[in-house]
Amino acid sequence: MTKTPNIIVLEGLDGVGKTSVAKDLAKRISGKYMASTSNKFNQNNSYDFANMQEHFSKDELKAQFDMYLKANVSLSEKLSKQIKNNEIKTDYVILDQYVLSNLAIYNVLIGTDLTMDVIKNKALIEPNHTFYLTASANTRFERLNEKSDTKISSDAFQKNIDLASKIDKEYERLHTKNYIFGETTEISVNTTPLEIVSMQLETEIGDLLDPDNY
Repeated sequence: MTKTPNIIVLEGLDGVGKTSVAKDLAKRISGKYMASTSNKFNQNNSYDFANMQEHFSKDELKAQFDMYLKANVSLSEKLSKQIKNNEIKTDYVILDQYVLSNLAIYNVLIGTDLTMDVIKNKALIEPNHTFYLTASANTRFERLNEKSDTKISSDAFQKNIDLASKIDKEYERLHTKNYIFGETTEISVNTTPLEIVSMQLETEIGDLLDPDNY
């Protein structure tokens, strides 16, 4: 009999703490951590949406989106195969970014709703629950500088605040449609230590998916 794990996705702009929370959460609930290749932007300019919009044409931005979507399809196929072959021995798989963040980002940068490109990819596996992490601009700026090899100037970051706000609003629009993302919950992680965030998610996952175990 095939064991189907609960698939939990963490989404959000770079600098909110997705990777730190996802890894800690996986340890807390004995889950399998998986990083989507779609979150492998250049770590030194992952925040710089204004630069992307300025230097890439809409066709080039669409090609980037298609590349990340293809990476998510490959991840889904890999995960589906592992599930079918009973290779996953845990009740939970934690995905560090999946479809939603990139869809919101490129919808805003291109100015076109690319949702149908996602929906028609039947190979995309549907998560049980998606947590979208949000944080203030100041919090993101501090965390990005902590993990970046090259320090980000305040002026460069400020240029992107309006676009980042639009992307967060686009997420809100998308998750209310509930296309292929499973149920979604928005979690503010402004000044909360990330280990506390993962503890909060641990509790929420227990209540949402397997309350008898908690």
